[in-house]
Amino acid sequence: MLSLYIHIPFCVKKCPYCDFYSTETDGNAIPQEAYFSALAAELLQKLDKYDLLHKKLGSIYFGGGTPSLLDAAHYEAFLKQVGRLFSLPDDIEITIEVNPITNSAGPMRALKSAGINRISIGAQSFNDRLLKKIGRLHSAGLALETVRSVKQAGFENISLDLMWGLPSETRPEIEKDLNMAVDTGCDHISAYQLTLENPAELPGEDEAREMWLLVHARLVSTGFEHYEISNFAKAPTVARLARSFRSSHNINYWRYGSWLGLGPSAVSFVTNSSRETCSKDLKSYLFKNFSYETEIVSEKEMMTEFVFMGLRMLEGIDFKIFEARFGTSFENEFPGIINRWTNRGLAKQSGNRLALTIEGLLISNELFQEL
Repeated sequence: MLSLYIHIPFCVKKCPYCDFYSTETDGNAIPQEAYFSALAAELLQKLDKYDLLHKKLGSIYFGGGTPSLLDAAHYEAFLKQVGRLFSLPDDIEITIEVNPITNSAGPMRALKSAGINRISIGAQSFNDRLLKKIGRLHSAGLALETVRSVKQAGFENISLDLMWGLPSETRPEIEKDLNMAVDTGCDHISAYQLTLENPAELPGEDEAREMWLLVHARLVSTGFEHYEISNFAKAPTVARLARSFRSSHNINYWRYGSWLGLGPSAVSFVTNSSRETCSKDLKSYLFKNFSYETEIVSEKEMMTEFVFMGLRMLEGIDFKIFEARFGTSFENEFPGIINRWTNRGLAKQSGNRLALTIEGLLISNELFQEL
């Protein structure tokens, strides 16, 4: 599958834990027309470079930064251009990230009219003390109001970002956050562990393990399907037309699909032998001076990435797909891994599939290093 990622690098305030490229700017000072003009120019350039005209797109994702700072009219025009250049299925997933500080029912309805059908809300927590600790500008009340505004706008696929293991966060506080997240009625929850350069205030390894297990148990017990280390989706029901609320866009990454990235710092992985990263230079980008850094990915590196990305998902990897893609067997490339992991209860093999157990997921970084 081919996905399209569009990076929107503008923020009102840079969060101290955020590793994504962004620049602080007043919402009224964002050069919106110039930026979307540059995106359109880069898109045409890459269409020609990778011969992608009229290729089928499986998902579109506007990330940042704070994409919800920009006017819906620009997204509508851009999506119309994308529709002319690519083949878009009727059920294509089109996501935009929304920061609660940009909450307003009017803009949410405009985003819906523009063609966006999935919202990802960066709530992070419903605890004002913790939100202040991590430098967020919104309140818990505003996060809840954002969910209501998105629902009132008619969105039926809503994801919520939560963080756990925040500085001095207690178990009861995590439980309260999870309960409030579930009570919003959102369809998808991404629950990430906070990482900081100075981890002094963060939980230790044993405490973090217990927190992750708490997140897993609470969400699974309330009807969410745990399908990736940090991601949970409402299980399909007849009432919701048996649709899946998993993130199609992120699943394409985890299944090692191809994607086209636009915007400064955005990465493209189209040829399966190289990754191309646009420079983190907003000024040059606005003048349509696009420069890239290319990383050649060896066959062995691709095999390893295919395995550890796939093993992030609870469904694991399929040996037949591995062999068809790389022309060799998993056991030949990673001898002894299956027996070592299954004997320790860290993985399970079922037919042609290998998946990590809950115990394996808890130490997944250690296992991926072993690859």
